[in-house]
Amino acid sequence: MTQPITRDGSTADRLLLLSVDAVGPAGHGRTSRTGVVGRGVVPRARAVETAERYSPRFCERNWSGALSTFVEDQVPPALARGASVREACDRWGSGAYLLKTIPSVLFILARHAGDPEEAIVRAVTDTSDNDTIAALVGAAVGALHGRQAIPERWIAGLSGRTRDADHGHVFELIEAASARFANPGAEADEGVDG
Repeated sequence: MTQPITRDGSTADRLLLLSVDAVGPAGHGRTSRTGVVGRGVVPRARAVETAERYSPRFCERNWSGALSTFVEDQVPPALARGASVREACDRWGSGAYLLKTIPSVLFILARHAGDPEEAIVRAVTDTSDNDTIAALVGAAVGALHGRQAIPERWIAGLSGRTRDADHGHVFELIEAASARFANPGAEADEGVDG
């Protein structure tokens, strides 16, 4: 079941606003999962975008332009049609290329950011470059919802190793990063002598 996403101004919150701004409402007359519509991130992104022009690879589409334009041209209509992740990603492709990866990630987040498990399952199951797309979608929904939103059955069998003999080290690194970034001013305060 999709859970609403709280709006607290956090970095994760701003990431989701970027995805919402890029794709607009979730279609069928509904607002996005956050209950907000774009806040102008795409125009700001467009302002800093280089003059680089991209063209879709390995498809019959005759198009060339900026990434933001491609996203605006492709993703909102797919959402409005009620396309599934597979249908949408098959339309523009979901391989290892900027014009395939970014629209796919943003589409999945627009449709499923409120349901982390479904978002990740759709990224893994319904896309071609599923390791990259699922990593990006997983990072976004993890930042939005936290570790508790990831099914325990997905985590239970993980060793958390970075080397042969450091079981659990990844989990220690995650906890340390979480503690550090949850209160970014704490580190600066610790190094200051009164």
